[in-house]
Order: sequence, then structure tokens, then C-alpha cells
Amino acid sequence: MNKFKKISLIWLAVVLVLVYLTAILPDDVFKSLTREDGIFENLSALFFLATSILFFLLFSSTKYFNDADIKNRYVTRGSRVFFLIFGLVFFFGFGEEISWGQRIFGFQTPEKMMERNVQEEFNLHNMEFFNIRNKDGERKEGIQKLFTMKQMFLGSFFMYLFVLPLAVKYSSKVRNLTRKIFLPVPSIWLGVFFLGNYIVYRISRGVFPWETQWGLTELQEFNFSIILMLLPFCWFAFNRSESASLPETAY
Repeated sequence: MNKFKKISLIWLAVVLVLVYLTAILPDDVFKSLTREDGIFENLSALFFLATSILFFLLFSSTKYFNDADIKNRYVTRGSRVFFLIFGLVFFFGFGEEISWGQRIFGFQTPEKMMERNVQEEFNLHNMEFFNIRNKDGERKEGIQKLFTMKQMFLGSFFMYLFVLPLAVKYSSKVRNLTRKIFLPVPSIWLGVFFLGNYIVYRISRGVFPWETQWGLTELQEFNFSIILMLLPFCWFAFNRSESASLPETAY
């Protein structure tokens, strides 16, 4: 790992920690930053949109790849289909984050959706089945919690960003399978930061007062959006310099 990449990772860690430290700001300032449609939520949405665009570009042409060997590997559009899927996933995340433009365009939530949506918004992640809380405000536990949108998000990206790179490194069977199905394998460092962000969030919940809990969730999601925005840079480069990519990408 070269010096530029080391410094980049250090700065990423600093930024993620500083985001959580906004919880020590005066209560009214912190609530303003982390409120619905506040700066952190809006930036998260923009980061998801940017991530989506980068993946769509990777799907569209090999000229955006940062490595000649990887470019040759994903020479056909069929081999790049996972980049299209990731683009759609992050565009979905962008749409969900802004309730598909509901507050921008001012349209109403359909009555049937409003009855089943915890926040009465036009999105799926706040539907009672997918939300961490039911319509009465009670927090879900057990098997119900596993099927909430957030738990599925955490579990899926933990497996992809952290478990998969390790499995590829230590298991030839997994490595051969990912090559066979053209599944892009990310840098393990993204998995480390993804896991670290979750751990810091859990610690913060025990340190900061109860009144800040909602805001801490917004900070956690914002940090996840920063980490995930770096994901396409495992393969994407604005130029052909090696430093444009993240370190230790499997392929």
C-alpha cells in the first residue's frame, strides 16, 4: 500500500469519527443537523446517487476501469451485470432516502400505503413490515427484526464487504466461484470501515444520552453512505494512475 492510500484511509477514519462527535454539539444544533431532510440525510441521498452513477458508468464501458487486467476481465456487458445491479441498488437507496421526491414534488402518500407506513411516507423502508418499529412505536425483536430493511442492509453489505474478501483470500473454491460468475470483489478495507462504523455507533449509543439516539442513527447511516460511495472506486478511475483505486482489491 503506497503512502497516498495510507493517508486516504487515515483521513477516512478521521472523518467517520468526527461525524459522531457532532453529537456533542448543542442539542438544538445537533437536532437540526440530523432531522428529517436535514443536511446529513440529504448528503446521504446524494452520496447514494453518486455511487449509483459510478456503477452505471462501470457497466456502460470498460474505459472507466482502473486496471488493464480487470478491464480485460469485464470486457463484455454480460460480465459487467453486477455493476448494473449495484447501480440499481444504490439508486433505490437514493430514492428511498428522499421518499422518491415526495417532499420535493409535494405529492401525497396513497391512503393504503399511509395506513401501513410507520412515518406515513412514500417509501418501502418505513413500511411496517420493513421498519424496525411497528405502527404503535414498539421496537421489533427476534425473527421480525431480521427482516427489517436496515438489518437486511447491514447483513448483506457486511457479508459482501467483509466476509467475501476474506473468503476469496483464503478459499480457492470461493475465489473460483466469484471469477466464474464475474462477481466483483471489493477491498477488504471497506469491510473494516463498515464494521468499525457499526461498532462505533453501538458504543456511541451507550455514551450519549437517550435524546440523541435518533440523531446517532442518522450519523451511522451517513457514515455508511460515505463508505459505500468509495465502493465503485475499487474498479473506477478518472485517470489511469494506480493511486486512483482503493488498495488490496481482489479483482
